[in-house]
Amino acid sequence: MSANSSADSNNDGVILVTGASSRIMGEFVKQINDRQITAGISRPAAISLTRRPNSKTDCEFDFSDDKSIYRLDQHLREIEKSGKVIGLVLAHRCREHESSLMKIAAELEILQSLVKLCIKNRSCHSKVSMVLIGSTASRRYCPEQTPLYHMKKAAEEALLTSYAISSDEVRLNTIVPGFVVRSEEMNPSINLSTSDIIPVIQFLLSKESDAINGQRIAIDKGLSQISIFSALAGLFRVSSKSS
Repeated sequence: MSANSSADSNNDGVILVTGASSRIMGEFVKQINDRQITAGISRPAAISLTRRPNSKTDCEFDFSDDKSIYRLDQHLREIEKSGKVIGLVLAHRCREHESSLMKIAAELEILQSLVKLCIKNRSCHSKVSMVLIGSTASRRYCPEQTPLYHMKKAAEEALLTSYAISSDEVRLNTIVPGFVVRSEEMNPSINLSTSDIIPVIQFLLSKESDAINGQRIAIDKGLSQISIFSALAGLFRVSSKSS
């Protein structure tokens, strides 16, 4: 990476983010780098790990490319004066059309290497706080998803959780969001916005949540506690004016 890609030298820590092309994570990265989020420290910076970097805060990273860890390592070396890794948010999408058992195994190896790289570059005084944006498919059958998708999401969550529970250097909590849909047809009582999810991520990255580790937190306005039949009936509201 070039010197132009270095983070602001006034930063006190770095939060690595995968999946920043999504609406939620894109807004999260923007808020951090605009100083709207402090994550419990004075001046954090966010680095997007993306397949197609297009800004100085991005680093080229692909879970199907074993050279990604080397590129990120070099990038972190260049910004070492900007602070250590304090957080990792994993929100990358599963490209199931490219998946096979061998590819999933290789991607899990890269994921484990990413965690080890964060530990290597962490502050010796604190753990790396990891937040995984999980999926219902890691625990329940989702008919719209493939068997490989279910397996991959479950494997990611199990790998990272076991790693965090057995380590004194990292901690992990999983967030499982509900519906985040831009649609007037979606019932507002169950539809989520970025403002429902970003504060939870911020809290789980902060020192205020140090005692929380290995947990799976649903952000769905209670939808996961409703029977499937009631949930289906409430997905779309019927306008009283149209009746």
